[in-house]
Amino acid sequence: MPMIYYAFSLVAMMILRPVICNKLIIGKTSTRKCIYAALYFFPILTLIQAMGGGLIYYSFPYLLIVGSVVSLAIYLAQFPKQSMKYILIDIFKSPRNIIIILGHWSLHAYAIIGVTQFKNMSSFTPLAALVPLPTFYYIITVPYTDPNLTV
Repeated sequence: MPMIYYAFSLVAMMILRPVICNKLIIGKTSTRKCIYAALYFFPILTLIQAMGGGLIYYSFPYLLIVGSVVSLAIYLAQFPKQSMKYILIDIFKSPRNIIIILGHWSLHAYAIIGVTQFKNMSSFTPLAALVPLPTFYYIITVPYTDPNLTV
């Protein structure tokens, strides 16, 4: 879509801009300079759009994995009592918490699907079992995150 927008903008600039500039600006040389300057920006913007879109396209599953794990950790860190027992009770006590956890798991599963792209089902199945791992890892290691705990 952005490339189509750039194409329409280029056509509109080539057809309409000289007419509007000639009507509004008296000097003829200044109108040519602003049109030529804009002609340099369209290829630059198109190149930036194409490269940036490609980078986001290929890195999106990995960014989604990191984002889902970080947002899950932030969400679990906001529980008032940071112990294994209380976090498990709080998660299953409220349907809102269950929906939020399932939403994080679905984002994580979607990212794993994006990384594997279902190319090989034998490699996808063990990775799909890793979907709830960040939640369980946080819950299991929460007793060790107390700064006042001395070992």
